[in-house]
Amino acid sequence: MPDLKRGLFLLAMAPALVTPMLEIGLNRSADRSDPAALLAGLFVLTVFGCIGWGLFRPTWRQMGIRGGQMRHYAIATAYVIAVIASCTLIAILSGDVASEPVDVRATAKTFSLILTTTFVVVFLTEEGFFRGVLWGGCETRKLESKWTFGLTAFAFASWHIYLPFVEPEFAMAAWQVPIYLSNALLLSLCWG
Repeated sequence: MPDLKRGLFLLAMAPALVTPMLEIGLNRSADRSDPAALLAGLFVLTVFGCIGWGLFRPTWRQMGIRGGQMRHYAIATAYVIAVIASCTLIAILSGDVASEPVDVRATAKTFSLILTTTFVVVFLTEEGFFRGVLWGGCETRKLESKWTFGLTAFAFASWHIYLPFVEPEFAMAAWQVPIYLSNALLLSLCWG
């Protein structure tokens, strides 16, 4: 059993080690327009997701891919609409809305594109690896649920360590980094 935990731990931590090295190697901070550097972290998670799936062969159900009740989808959709509507209303009431008319078609097209790409990217990368393949691999190997829960949350938070140090858009004061990483860990625990 200790070898099993060690192997899963290595798979879980590999993206946290490889991603920053790849981004630094691609000189991400110097050339923000390089598409390879922009997608390095997502590429790493996709590759390790494929490796993990090949090693452990978790089922769709073990990876958390299963249908839910329609009311749960309705609640989730209503939540997103309520948040967007609330932000829009606050912007209107505070006078932070441009005076030019809104191009509804262009806005709907942009929103649909962002929604679709975010779904695909999240499905194939962060959620697909941490709470999909890695979680399913733990279940396939009959790891105790507390280990599965802890390992996936720790791996997710660890993967985010490099961002404040390598990604210019995530730059923050040193005292903010522990808060940021604690937030990543807590979010991962909630999602797990």
